[in-house]
Amino acid sequence: MNYPIYFYSVETFWKIVYFLLNLISLVLVIWNKMDSIVFFEMLPFISTNKKFIVLGVTDLLDLFWFNCFSLSFFLSWPFLTFQLNSFFKSSWHYYQFGFVNSILFWWSLIVCSVTILFFHLKILPSILSFFTQWDVMFNQNQTSLVVESQLNILSYITWILEFHYFINYCILITFYYIISLFLKKNLINNYLFIKNYRKGLLFYLIILIFFIIPPELIQQLIVFFVLYLSSELTFLFSCVKLTNNLKTNRNANYSSIIKETTS
Repeated sequence: MNYPIYFYSVETFWKIVYFLLNLISLVLVIWNKMDSIVFFEMLPFISTNKKFIVLGVTDLLDLFWFNCFSLSFFLSWPFLTFQLNSFFKSSWHYYQFGFVNSILFWWSLIVCSVTILFFHLKILPSILSFFTQWDVMFNQNQTSLVVESQLNILSYITWILEFHYFINYCILITFYYIISLFLKKNLINNYLFIKNYRKGLLFYLIILIFFIIPPELIQQLIVFFVLYLSSELTFLFSCVKLTNNLKTNRNANYSSIIKETTS
């Protein structure tokens, strides 16, 4: 059979088989290395010197299954994206494949990896330290009421993973929105939007981050400098792109006028 649907059906079948094999292998690896994975997930909480509790024997089993399925599907995403790119490569132009491969795959993977490491090692310890200090505030009056905070390990791991997924979702949506702004042909609206709202967005973003990061002067100054520099570079890039586009359109109009006069 030489019908295209036959070849695409066979290729789709093998892509699904490869993805399922990759998913099963990840589940086995995660199940075998569950202690290391749980230890990595507990890193933000180690500095607080608190203990974890298990309310039931089934909590450990639920923890294993929750980690296996959530992490295996999350780690299979790059492989699935690669398989989809290779499947649609024959029907795309070269620039389309390059855009999808660079922006939707590599840059998204880099953004997700950096976001997870930064929030897991820098932001989460500060958040957990803030919440676990509430028992000190309750007990400082030395009354008969003694409050001691303890974490259920299943609830803690579930919250950690949900926090990472939510943050990555917000970061990726913002990243794709910024990319879509620069891909639109109406560069004047993009320039006006960045010019009018960049200072307000920068102000609210700095306030939000200052509530999250620890109150260290050097770290806050570095965060402020990086955010301010990023906003100014984004505005500069939009100005340069708009200027180049206007110059190109003006030269094209001049060339068309010259051709009409000479003819």
